Amino acid sequence: MIFWRYFRAVFLGILMSVAILVMISCEQISGDSMNPLLGEGDVVLVSRLAYIAQEPSRGDIVAFRTPVYTSADNGAVRFKRVVYVSDEKAFVLSGENAEGVDSRDEAVGMIPVNDLEGRAFARIFPISRARLL
Repeated sequence: MIFWRYFRAVFLGILMSVAILVMISCEQISGDSMNPLLGEGDVVLVSRLAYIAQEPSRGDIVAFRTPVYTSADNGAVRFKRVVYVSDEKAFVLSGENAEGVDSRDEAVGMIPVNDLEGRAFARIFPISRARLL
């Protein structure tokens, strides 16, 4: 009887862990294009399910994969702020220092909503700067 209690507890723990891993990813920021909000080395949580039922909103910080033609680090996850959404495409911009690849770059343009990996909702590292986004 005790065995089944432990088995059930372990099974439910594993099941919940897998569910969380499917819904949330943890990503490290590379580059300073989103300064001062997000800087090099910051770690953020990304909701992968954020845009399944709704489109991004103005002000959301979205994660998307770098197109092959934009930089040497092909496939890197980029974080940008949504400025405008139209016809299932998002116009995204970098942070205040305006450096980095964003929708102003002809090679990128507006990002299809289907290409967004999710919405960054919390910075968890460094702990001294941890906060909801």
